[in-house]
This record gives sequence, structure tokens and C-alpha cells, in this order.
Amino acid sequence: MHSIQDAKNNDESLLLSVKHLHIENKQQKVLVENLNFDLHVGETVAIVGESGSGKSISGLALLGLLPDDLKASGQAVYDQHDLLALNQNGILNIRGKKIAMIFQEPMTALNPLHKVERIVGETLILEGMSKEKARKRVYDLLCDVGMDDPEDKLQ
Repeated sequence: MHSIQDAKNNDESLLLSVKHLHIENKQQKVLVENLNFDLHVGETVAIVGESGSGKSISGLALLGLLPDDLKASGQAVYDQHDLLALNQNGILNIRGKKIAMIFQEPMTALNPLHKVERIVGETLILEGMSKEKARKRVYDLLCDVGMDDPEDKLQ
């Protein structure tokens, strides 16, 4: 996997700086090793590589969306905040509002690594609903659409 940056890297302000991004699983198998790139205003950065090389998982790491069995380290500075060091509330203030990820097939891309409660409930919580009320609302929505075993989908 490589990052390809535009040549125009003059005095434009730095938006995102990723240094030494490293992602591994609980068995310490390295999935991404030493990814580095800077993104400036007006610049395009492309992360390219073959299937399975870590492109998507790197984007998920920057947005705080890695599954619990994966760990990211390194530094990803955006707006004077290290995205990799932010707690859940901190990343929620950035994700979707300032930084987002568009998947290759966005119409079919619910992240299979996350339960529906997290995916749907996050939006409700961002709108001011408590975690408990969001959980209940997600459960009700799953029941409304006839989902089998809605309680299991929340776990």
C-alpha cells in the first residue's frame, strides 16, 4: 500500500498529518505498518494498494471505527487533535461532521464489524438522545422492520 500525493504542496495549510500508522490484531499480526502522509488544503491524497493491503482499515482507524480486536497506533493530527488518541466523545465531534469516509459501494456498506446498535444509535446520540433511549429506539426500529432476534443485533 502506498500513498500518492499531489505535487502542489506549497504554503497551503495542513489539514491532516498521519505519521507511522500501525494497525495490528490481538495476536499482534500487523495489518498496516508505518503509513505516512500529509493532506493539505486543495490537495488530493490517494491510498492505493491491492485488495487486503489495509486501505479501508486505515480509514476506519482514523475515524475511530476499528473493531475492538484491532489496535491502531501512531499519530493522525487533524485540527490540533490526534485522532488516534481521542476518546469516543472526541471522535464523535469530528466523524461525519468534519471527516467522513465514502465506501466503494455506499448503498450496500453497513460495516459488518459493528452491530446495528452502534451504527444507527450513534446518529441518535449525536442528536442528543441518551445511550439508553437510543438503544431502546434502535430496538424498536428493528422490531418495526421485522428483524429476527432484534436483541441479538444490539449486542
